[in-house]
Amino acid sequence: FATRLAPQSLLPEGEEAFPLEALPLLEEPGVALAAEITRWPQVVAGEEGLLEGILRAHLLGRRAEAHGAGASYAKLAALAAAGLDADHEALTAEEVLNRLRLGFWTMLRHSSLRPDLPALLEGLPLPPSPRLLLTTDGAAPSFYAREGFPGLLRRVSAWAGPIEALRLATLNPATFLALDGLLGGLAPGRLADFLLLEAPDAFAPLAVYVGGELVAREGRLLEPLPAPPWRKASLGFVRAPFGDPDRYLLGSAPVLRLENAVITRQTREASEGVAAFLLDPPGAGPGRSPG
Repeated sequence: FATRLAPQSLLPEGEEAFPLEALPLLEEPGVALAAEITRWPQVVAGEEGLLEGILRAHLLGRRAEAHGAGASYAKLAALAAAGLDADHEALTAEEVLNRLRLGFWTMLRHSSLRPDLPALLEGLPLPPSPRLLLTTDGAAPSFYAREGFPGLLRRVSAWAGPIEALRLATLNPATFLALDGLLGGLAPGRLADFLLLEAPDAFAPLAVYVGGELVAREGRLLEPLPAPPWRKASLGFVRAPFGDPDRYLLGSAPVLRLENAVITRQTREASEGVAAFLLDPPGAGPGRSPG
């Protein structure tokens, strides 16, 4: 798992609402990465809380990853100096090479949200750097059903061959996460989680083993997926301070306008008449909502 050091949205109460000491997930044994620091300009500016979080991640043996969208070479150099190890926001081959020159583990991204891989591979030299990884980053479920990681591997295989493609999805990520003593290869003492392929370039697995046990064959699960050990969260509503305590009445409402597949903008729209939102409606039990 990966965890954030700060909320993605720039909320006025952000740092106060999410102090570092309130984020104990970095210490969980199942967490290997402080991921996707979207506030990279604040890292460049030397924001103390984020720098402390990156340092804390390293002291705990975790990696720390940037979200360096739009960062220039000089600012990427500042992010590297601040202790960030990786980035997944390269949009061109030259941006990939710049990240590799600065020592970043660099993720090649391809999904329904960001179909970047063809442009990234077009200008990269061979053989691939051992610091290259594959990621989907924001794919719709239909993308995984239609293409998924086998599709990414086929694209990389056409560029560098199947063995190098498999490295970008297995050994390289395991080494990046400092887990290559457990993952990314078959050897005594490592975790017995592996796939069986019909051939090196046939990326849809014939069988999947977890802990040495067969759990899927030819696309069909043989064992139920285990429930993650989520801790019980305590959530509640804040009641409206006026009128009926179960309703919010709005003259205008905040709206997210979709500019493109990646970017949204916040606006406010006047409501037609009065918009009412009912909290805990009568007859709606836990997990239910009115029709």
